[in-house]
Amino acid sequence: MSGSRTKIKDLAPYDRPKEKALRYGINSLTNIELLAILINTGTRDESAIAIAEKLLNKHHTLTNLAKITEISDFSLPGIKTSKALTLLAAFTLSSRVQKDNFKGLEYLKSSGEIANKYIYDFSSAKAEMMLLV
Repeated sequence: MSGSRTKIKDLAPYDRPKEKALRYGINSLTNIELLAILINTGTRDESAIAIAEKLLNKHHTLTNLAKITEISDFSLPGIKTSKALTLLAAFTLSSRVQKDNFKGLEYLKSSGEIANKYIYDFSSAKAEMMLLV
């Protein structure tokens, strides 16, 4: 699927990320294809898929991408402020969904529950943090 010169419209319809998601479900997409949907458009020289692949290669894992808190950290050719903001918003929403799982939980019954409740706060911290329980 990689190939920076290949435009998404030149792919077979069943290989295009949006069409593939509609036909087979969102879970059928690779991480690169999901990122390509968020990136939405490529440049004259690179498809959204190629840009997504470069972004993932630059940061190595989705976990590292999810830890980004600054728009400038998404900097790559083909990703300007608007696209970076879209990516930042998607990862922030994902983090908030995880945090919502523990809202209203009055009693944490295990160290695992404590870890799950605060993992996203700690994983994105740029300075050392401490939690007393």
